[in-house]
Amino acid sequence: MKLIMDSLRFVDILGIEEGLKVIAEAGFDGVDVSLFPYGETAERHFLYRDDYRESARRYRECLERFGLSHEQSHAPFTFRFGMPEDESCREYLIMLRAMEVAAYLGCRHIVVHGLALPEGTAPEENIAWNTAFYERLGARAAEYGIQIAVENFSACCTTPEMHAEVMRRLDPERFVCLVDVGHALCRAGLQPGGYLRKMPRGLVKGLHVHDTTRTADLHHLPYLHEIDFSDLMKALAETGYQGDLTFEVQKFCKPYIEQGLARPVLDLALAVGKKLLAEYEAART
Repeated sequence: MKLIMDSLRFVDILGIEEGLKVIAEAGFDGVDVSLFPYGETAERHFLYRDDYRESARRYRECLERFGLSHEQSHAPFTFRFGMPEDESCREYLIMLRAMEVAAYLGCRHIVVHGLALPEGTAPEENIAWNTAFYERLGARAAEYGIQIAVENFSACCTTPEMHAEVMRRLDPERFVCLVDVGHALCRAGLQPGGYLRKMPRGLVKGLHVHDTTRTADLHHLPYLHEIDFSDLMKALAETGYQGDLTFEVQKFCKPYIEQGLARPVLDLALAVGKKLLAEYEAART
């Protein structure tokens, strides 16, 4: 199992080359290529520029130079229910560009969040509408040669049962299942180990790992809040998980990167990741 760090704040704050370089030098095996414009810096993200392909070229060159694995990416999530699903809509265009860039970089799949339907929408309608949305978007992703990863984020995938049902309805050649362990707790109210045990064996192909509480989506390093990580590692071993351990801890890392402490916070994250992997290996024996 590889140890992967999300690239979001490191690239956003330090730039493509320095951000990827410090992750590699800290000893991580690779990055989750985070291609979502975020917060106060969104409008200057390279996906919004006409020369975005040049930035993608530099991104790929750095990934190759620093020897970073990059199987997984994450699309923007500014596209909303009711917006036109064509290039006339800027947010849809940015999502398509993210898929194009991720495929160009060599990522196997890109995370795309399901959409929030109007409050009060029945669960079955939520599943049906989002499944149709994913199918339409999956056809576009296939043009770029990349799969879409479906994360337990929106109301269509709140519970493991709903998540599994969405995956059952989608083409397994175009879609893969990803579990965000923090969302399992703060959205489904389940410890992620329990969430994983309720999913069909072998279905889950990717993870987002971070710590949080039952009431907030914090994206902090493990061992700070309410997730039982020992049980999570046991569940991964029990269910035969074959993917990577991917940190999505941008909110924790951001202030340290801004204070010139990118390497120390990465060293801490790597130590935490190695402890998790040791627990996983112990659970397999």
